[in-house]
Amino acid sequence: MTSLTLHDRFALPLDLQADLDTVLAELDAAGLGLEAPIQAVLRHDAFRFLGQVDLPFGTLELWRGLKFWPLVGDAASPEQSGSSRFVDASTTRIEIRWRPQSAGAVGTLDTGHWQDWAITVDGVTLPLRAERVSRGDLKVFGVRYASFAPPPAPACIPCWAARPRCRLPWAMLTTT
Repeated sequence: MTSLTLHDRFALPLDLQADLDTVLAELDAAGLGLEAPIQAVLRHDAFRFLGQVDLPFGTLELWRGLKFWPLVGDAASPEQSGSSRFVDASTTRIEIRWRPQSAGAVGTLDTGHWQDWAITVDGVTLPLRAERVSRGDLKVFGVRYASFAPPPAPACIPCWAARPRCRLPWAMLTTT
C-alpha cells in the first residue's frame, strides 16, 4: 500500500465514512449493533462539509479532510520535567468530490458526459478516482496544501522553508 493510498484511506471523509459503515455492519452482524441515534451521531459529519457548487453538468463538493502533522522535533526544557514536541501544522487537506447532475436536473448547455470533465489546480489536472456510494457515482481526490507559513522553530530545531500558499478559488473545470 503506497503512502498516497494510506493518506486517502485514513484522511479523506469518503473513505472514513465507508470504514465506519463497515464497522457498524459488522457489529450488527455480530448482534452488537448500535441503536439508530448513536449511529446518527457517529455519522454526523457536518463540520467537515465546506460547501458545494451546483452546475448544469455536475456538482463540485469540498470536504475538510484529516491532516497528519509531521513531527518536526523534540526539545527538552530545563524548566519542565517532560519534553516539548514541535509539529508542522501548516498544511491542510481537503477532499474534492465531483458528482454528475441529479437525474431530474436539466442542463442548459451541451456539456457532454460528466466523466469527461476534469478539475485542474494550479495547472495540474487532478487524477480523480471513480467511486460508487449510496448516493451514486462520483469522482474523488484529496488535495494537500500549505494554509499558512509556520513561525520559526526554536534554534535547536531546523526550520522548514515556507511553502507557497494555494488558495481555494483555484479550481478550474475543463472538459477533455
